[in-house]
Amino acid sequence: MAEGRLHKHALYSDMDKTLIGDDKQISEKNIEALRRFTAAGGHFSVASGRNVQITRPFLRSLPVNAPAILYNGAAVYDFAEERFLHEEHIDPVLAADILRLSLEIYPGGCPQTFHAGDILLYNRDGIMDHYIENERQPFAFAPLTDRCERAMKAMVYGEHDQLERVRLAVIDRFGEDAFHCTYSAPFYLEFLPRGVTKGSALRWIEENVPGFAREDVAAIGDFDNDIEMLRAASLGAAVDNAPDRVKAAADITVGDNNHSAVAELIDRYLFAQT
Repeated sequence: MAEGRLHKHALYSDMDKTLIGDDKQISEKNIEALRRFTAAGGHFSVASGRNVQITRPFLRSLPVNAPAILYNGAAVYDFAEERFLHEEHIDPVLAADILRLSLEIYPGGCPQTFHAGDILLYNRDGIMDHYIENERQPFAFAPLTDRCERAMKAMVYGEHDQLERVRLAVIDRFGEDAFHCTYSAPFYLEFLPRGVTKGSALRWIEENVPGFAREDVAAIGDFDNDIEMLRAASLGAAVDNAPDRVKAAADITVGDNNHSAVAELIDRYLFAQT
């Protein structure tokens, strides 16, 4: 068990498949390590594709004391003050056009937009997002009009091979310069505002929140949407369950999400070894 002087004073962790195990629980070992980290003066928060409402329940046992990165980088949110510090929005016409095209290519998909409120779903006849069902996430069905106002991201849930068809069709129709496209899981294809990633949000924090300097920040994640964050941190860690392309973007690899990977990162790398 590491304790004493910190080698890094800030840590951002992805949630699903990183901090959270496959059983949807955060291990006591992770929680205890995070408490030791923050008690020693460290700043900790999460970096997730989730919105405010579906992130909050997981934070009750965690010593979060820094702004959170949400919506895969489209927002920085302060849970202590319950307010957005920074927001980015995808062009409303483009978001609607992307989702409309996704339904043409993949009629059985589950197109969605994420806002400050509930998740909006646009296909009553499509497959239902299993995260929404299993976690009872707040959502509403909405008609797909010509504009998706103030959406921080647009997303399609479904089978990976069908999502890849959607991705290629969207890029062919609209090009790659008007938005950022990423997978946050094999079944989530996400479209964000141009240039927006978890990495861009981390850089915003490093530049705008006192006490955060790049050389003092560590980050850990497991999938494509984490790659830019791992690169933006001075120490980027991939969990062992991450694909090889994510491990290649990281500085180090630690254990998997079912074996307290965040605790391993803290104990082996964030406390100075004496």
